[in-house]
Amino acid sequence: MNKNGFTLVELSIVLVIIGLVIGGVMDCRDLIETTKIRAQITQISDIETQINTFRLKYNCLPGDCTNATTVIGASFNSYTINDGDGDNIIRSTYAYGAVQATGDCLQPDATGEVSQLLLQLRAAGFGNYLANGVLNSGNAIIGINYSYAAYGNRTGFFISCLTRTTNAAWIPLFLRRGNIIVIGAGAATVGRIGYGIGTYGKYAWGTYGYYGASTFINPIGIPADVVRQIDEKIDDGIPNSGKFGIISGESLCDDSVTSYPTPNIACRVTAGKKIN
Repeated sequence: MNKNGFTLVELSIVLVIIGLVIGGVMDCRDLIETTKIRAQITQISDIETQINTFRLKYNCLPGDCTNATTVIGASFNSYTINDGDGDNIIRSTYAYGAVQATGDCLQPDATGEVSQLLLQLRAAGFGNYLANGVLNSGNAIIGINYSYAAYGNRTGFFISCLTRTTNAAWIPLFLRRGNIIVIGAGAATVGRIGYGIGTYGKYAWGTYGYYGASTFINPIGIPADVVRQIDEKIDDGIPNSGKFGIISGESLCDDSVTSYPTPNIACRVTAGKKIN
């Protein structure tokens, strides 16, 4: 009785085909990841260009202009445009209602400069951001009050500031002062981030994670290895120096690390880029 089976040649062909399929899947994943990283770099570059173009045209920062309602208009798509205080700082609102020290980034009576910046860029025709310009002492909703990061994992993207605070250790050293682009800010599970974002770096305090007092960043953000790849392309490749790096993150990759973790360490971070 004859028994039919696969020959060694046939088995080899099948194994080669399986290998090609697996290789194609892996290459496709790598291509998708590379595309997402490029999109994030483009988003950073675009908003810097738009902010600088806006500043040249109106002689002020979007969100901070004292005459925004005059030069742009009082509203855009039914959203109210507010004037800023003209101090060249994109201020956050501190939910606990008190300025910590003279010169701090946070300011409880700010009119919404963080969300207004994106709205005013959009109103002036420099970008198409999701931001309604609203700011109060509650939580922001990504996709309404702020835009999504282009990396595509539904975390936040916006501009805020870091300046001197009562406890300077709360702020990453390389971002001690100035306006910054924030990438990968808290989404938690409900798409909300604290309105105080941009002030205290390592702690929530209405800042980088889900809203809550003195809590470490909820593990949200973007992969640390993605931040490394962006850093190597636009800055110095070091997480705690230059103009781009880690603001906050999980324990193995927070703002205290002097080199990025290896790609196999899957921790997530919030990153920041100083505005040129």
